[in-house]
Amino acid sequence: VGAAAGGVGGPEAHSAAPVPEPTGCALGRTIEGGKEPYKVEEHLQRAIFGDVWKAVGLSSGRRFAVKAVDMDMVRQLSNGSQDIQLCETPLSEVCYDEHMRALEHVVQMEEHFGAQSCHYVVSELASGGDLLEALKQRPGGFYEQQAQGLIRQAVKGLVSLHERGLAMQDVSLEN
Repeated sequence: VGAAAGGVGGPEAHSAAPVPEPTGCALGRTIEGGKEPYKVEEHLQRAIFGDVWKAVGLSSGRRFAVKAVDMDMVRQLSNGSQDIQLCETPLSEVCYDEHMRALEHVVQMEEHFGAQSCHYVVSELASGGDLLEALKQRPGGFYEQQAQGLIRQAVKGLVSLHERGLAMQDVSLEN
């Protein structure tokens, strides 16, 4: 459960076609975080407020998911000038990080920081892809025992959020 990239095990989900990157953000670049620099390697998925990229920490060698949110959108929504009602905010994982810290089955945020054109949210990489991509690769679906295990993991994440008084408003196969 998390915004970064869902984890279902198996091969990593890959974008088939190149996806345009947000202005000033990511692909092939090194971005300077507070904990370490990150080399952005691959586009994982488009998100509501930006894009999610796979990156490697250049000091630690660890793999991360980096959500790049366009700063103009962050400023526009934080000024209350949105035209539509949204159930989530661009940096909601930042707002609730302390409440979600150390929860099992919930992707953990490593850090967040702003650059000139983007705000970056660096999280653990759940390298298995999301359930939607996994189902696309299995036209017949999962065997019942596999499905039970996957649903059990998701429910454990949701239960741990609920135990801390939080609710995930965007429960889907992609999240």
